[in-house]
Amino acid sequence: NVVDVTSFVMFEMGQPLHAFDFDKLGSKTIGVRKAKAGERFVTLADKEVELKEDDLVIATEKEAVAIAGVMGGKNSEVDDQTKNILLEAAEFHPVSVRKTGRRLNLLTDAGYRFERGVDPGQIRWAMERASALIHQLAGGEVSGVAASAGADELEPLTQIRLRLSDLERVLGKSPDLQRVVQILRGLGIGAEVAAGEQGVVSVQAPRWRRDLKRTIDLVEEVARIWGFEHLESRLPLGGMGETEAVESRRRSYFQVRRVRRHLASLGFFEALNYGFTAPEVLQKIHSPEELAGVVEIANPVTSDYSVLKPSLLSGLLENAVLNFSHSRRDLRLFESRRVFARALTPASEDPRLETGVTESMRIALLMTGAEVDEFWQGKGAPVDFYSIKGALESIFEMLNCSSSVQLRAGAEVSFLHPGQAATLFVGKKPIGVMGRVHPRVEKNFDLDQDVYFAELELDAIITNERQKLQFKAFSNFPQVERDFSALVEDKVNAQMLRASVSKSARPLLKDFYFFDVYRGARVPEGHVSYAFRIVLGADDHTLTDGEISAVQEKVMQSLEKEFGAKFAGLS
Repeated sequence: NVVDVTSFVMFEMGQPLHAFDFDKLGSKTIGVRKAKAGERFVTLADKEVELKEDDLVIATEKEAVAIAGVMGGKNSEVDDQTKNILLEAAEFHPVSVRKTGRRLNLLTDAGYRFERGVDPGQIRWAMERASALIHQLAGGEVSGVAASAGADELEPLTQIRLRLSDLERVLGKSPDLQRVVQILRGLGIGAEVAAGEQGVVSVQAPRWRRDLKRTIDLVEEVARIWGFEHLESRLPLGGMGETEAVESRRRSYFQVRRVRRHLASLGFFEALNYGFTAPEVLQKIHSPEELAGVVEIANPVTSDYSVLKPSLLSGLLENAVLNFSHSRRDLRLFESRRVFARALTPASEDPRLETGVTESMRIALLMTGAEVDEFWQGKGAPVDFYSIKGALESIFEMLNCSSSVQLRAGAEVSFLHPGQAATLFVGKKPIGVMGRVHPRVEKNFDLDQDVYFAELELDAIITNERQKLQFKAFSNFPQVERDFSALVEDKVNAQMLRASVSKSARPLLKDFYFFDVYRGARVPEGHVSYAFRIVLGADDHTLTDGEISAVQEKVMQSLEKEFGAKFAGLS
């Protein structure tokens, strides 16, 4: 009945107590101290545990008799032969109790309450309540109460001001002032109409409600008692196309959502994976040098989730393996998530890197299988490098940043095929990679068909300064096409030619595209022939022969000067 009283008072008042067999203590005093490293302790549940220096214990001068806030010890247990008891009530730090209980796997009702905080103003009351019940049910005499210094010194109650305008702003509507006061008082929260102020309630949060710290906490209390059925559903205010003010911090969120929806419209499925994985999975993908920057988790849930992902490739490859096992071999997947790596800049040089970890928002695409679904004319052609390149270019077009992103052959990552990979740049800064997954990686994941992957930093292409696309009326005047065949060295790529032509043919250039690339017997070794077409036009008149010829000459002279181009013919 003594132990039952302590449990009863705990459920009645929310204050855990513990009864010691006073004769077993071997001391007239107990105190709270830090455990000794390696100290062994046997709990009431007959479980022997090893304590650490961070654990709090209740102890006599000789030994620990309880783990503070968690569980008592076998060495001071109350039993049928107990004649004298020592009743203990206290307030313990929630974090300390939670850490010790979780580490030792000792989850108790007392620990549950200490983890959430007890009311220090009720500790003495709970002690007196339990003492009276024990005297009533078990007999005996109640001696005086001993308390630690400052035990009766309480912090002032938290004062919060709740305005009806706050309720209306969050909930859309609000009950009247008197109803708000009635709701809060019904929950045991001191509330009254603020004197001299209109539409304001002055609130004193009781000590046993430690969760009440801000105005929004009171809004939640009023809403749940008033009833959610009073709240009306409304569409959020916003402009067409999910527009947001340029200076808005949320603009990048809407841009990311546009990218996700755009990829879904192209037939991609979004993958939702964890941000952490197992080291063994990363070893199938990355080189030892790349793994040197992997961030380990100090307290992983399991060994399968013990490191943070440095790239999104591992999750998408696991998704592909799962789909392959269900005979789904034509895949278009994408994922947007943050990735992590150890910071190269010392924390002392950059205060933002105090954790020693950098993170960036990435989006990754994975394609494998057929370009289109199989139909009556047969199976579609398999996806290739240009399939995933086209998907990326469509994103750049949508975000109106195509002109700022350049592509260069080769990628300094081990998980892509060295001959079928490229790096994406904005200016001189690399922002991503794309290409075919290395055959070694494909083999490690038992993927028996070519897999193409792209990953880039979203922050590099999504900024608040991006200009909106504006409609421009079509010209009513005819356009003219001219074809060129330029012979250049291998080191000159198509993008370099495009940039030069776009600059020299302004402002009459309306379109530009390549229609042939040739390397063969009639082309000198180390050279390549590009055939391209330009479309010229003006918005206010029909072009004259002189204007057309001037642009042709300017284009040829520019390419000859920059790249030593030679032209086979002109049509």
